[in-house]
Amino acid sequence: MKDKFIGAILGFVVGDILGAPFEGMSQEEIRSAHGYIKGPVKADCYTDDTIMMSLVLDSIIELGKYDPRDVLRRYLENIDKIHGIGMTTYYALSNASISDIHKGGKIARDLGYGYGNGPLMRAPPIALYHFFNQNDEELVRDVMEETLLTHYTPTAVTATVMFSKFLISIGRGLSTEDSYLEALDLINLIPEEFIDYEIPKVFEESLNRNIESLEQREVRGYIKNTIRISIMASYEEDFAGTLLTLVNFGGDADTNCAIAGAVLGIKLGVSEIPEEWLEYASLRDDLRKKVEKLYELACSKKPS
Repeated sequence: MKDKFIGAILGFVVGDILGAPFEGMSQEEIRSAHGYIKGPVKADCYTDDTIMMSLVLDSIIELGKYDPRDVLRRYLENIDKIHGIGMTTYYALSNASISDIHKGGKIARDLGYGYGNGPLMRAPPIALYHFFNQNDEELVRDVMEETLLTHYTPTAVTATVMFSKFLISIGRGLSTEDSYLEALDLINLIPEEFIDYEIPKVFEESLNRNIESLEQREVRGYIKNTIRISIMASYEEDFAGTLLTLVNFGGDADTNCAIAGAVLGIKLGVSEIPEEWLEYASLRDDLRKKVEKLYELACSKKPS
């Protein structure tokens, strides 16, 4: 199981590096400028996705638990290093307060933001931390707290909670359909004010679809779109082939490929990530060591 943990995180990072150079481009623009993308093109060109995910990972392994205040502190201390954040995260962190950790997210919401995919990219370390935990209330609590730091909307909360459980279930070997049902069960644990009943519909509409069926509008950086991509990716068996298909659609290519990479990484294991792709991430060995510590923490939450 440890190889699946490592696969989720390294798959995420490799996906980010693959997609980053093409973020914001349309499928036509990619074809015109680059032809067909056949693999990563630039080493260590990861974005806010990898940086913020890593800060969550660092916090959990250093504290032995998830602490939203500590994570927010790390975001603020590293704000100048976090490249490419979306508008929601920008306004939330620009107005954040350690004494009132939800202040920034509420301000971003009041400005009309909170529907981007930022919370999804920060969720994998939390999901892995709770991988063996039978108490889903603790998973929901931690994922909610992380989401609300920046995205104070029912859409973001429901999507990120369901995605986190979906990722865990795929890692446990469940089918896409059964993983969706496991994720759906967590709706009942979310406070009513933070439930968006449209999110389960997005999951359902994405069942039995593959990456090739994506439309250009579905690769933009909205959380509902990235949920669709995570579902589609879960059906696949070819890590490299799936991510190459996805990156050539353009759009929010870094986050889309990072999330798909996490899903396929936890499903297939790190051995299915091409070694030549991993060489584009100089932090891979450091991340392996950190994920091994995270795995030990997760094992400590196994029921006795």
